[in-house]
Amino acid sequence: MTSPSGPGDGPLPSAELSAHGPSLRHEWGYAALFALIGTGLGFQAAAWAAAALWWATALLVVGLPRLCARIPAIWGWRVRLGIAWLLMNTTYLQMGHVVGRLGTPLRDAQLQAVDAGLFGAPLPLLLESWMKGPLPDLISACYLLFFPYLTWSCAIRLWQANRSLRDSIRFFEALFVVYAVGFFGYLMVPAQGAYLDIPDAFRTPLSGGWVFRFNDHLVRAGSNRVDVFPSLHVAVSGTMLGWDLRSGRRWARWLVIPVLGLWAATILLRYHYGIDVMAGFALAGTALAWIRP
Repeated sequence: MTSPSGPGDGPLPSAELSAHGPSLRHEWGYAALFALIGTGLGFQAAAWAAAALWWATALLVVGLPRLCARIPAIWGWRVRLGIAWLLMNTTYLQMGHVVGRLGTPLRDAQLQAVDAGLFGAPLPLLLESWMKGPLPDLISACYLLFFPYLTWSCAIRLWQANRSLRDSIRFFEALFVVYAVGFFGYLMVPAQGAYLDIPDAFRTPLSGGWVFRFNDHLVRAGSNRVDVFPSLHVAVSGTMLGWDLRSGRRWARWLVIPVLGLWAATILLRYHYGIDVMAGFALAGTALAWIRP
């Protein structure tokens, strides 16, 4: 496969638009994750059908280059990259069920112990006095930014793939390598977070206005209850922001403060422990160092 064009190189000749080629790094990451899940479920009683489905999905991911090569021109790449976004959402929703079927115990106590060793106590407990006045609503608004930022970042790269295919491919590789590694963390170190595991340890319950209440309802309704280590809110937003800043997108500077608020929210809203956030930063930094625009 001829190397995709970079930003500003103009439209690609049709011969260079084939989505056939080696599997991308995030596709190998997904395939390894799905194969691991399928293997684990294969040892569980009455879980063979689920195991076969995960293995079939792993093989589908490996076969994406050949499948998408049959789709004309740039749409083959758009489908191939877009499938990564679809698989991410589907996998996230299934992780709680998978962990339950595998019988892996929750690791909140271990994560709290690590926090205690690093900070003297779980970090959300140490910072609970900060949650006063308008802060719960402000950081809840920042936390909610994650979802439109992720959707916009993926959608715009798919739309602009005909003009900057290399950037689109590299961005999807970096972003979804982060997700694949993050889901592996959920599988190995499942935990539900301080807001669910130790709510009685806090002196005062969280409260706020409608923004805080909306975000709280969204998180409690949408969480798979194993999505703590590493913090993918930190890792994914860090990867997107780092990529946009490094790519010279001027508007990205306006996102720095809201993203900082998002990172603070993961702790102050009691969703994550300090070690989760540290792991999220490490994951984003590794992805950005490994895969560049």
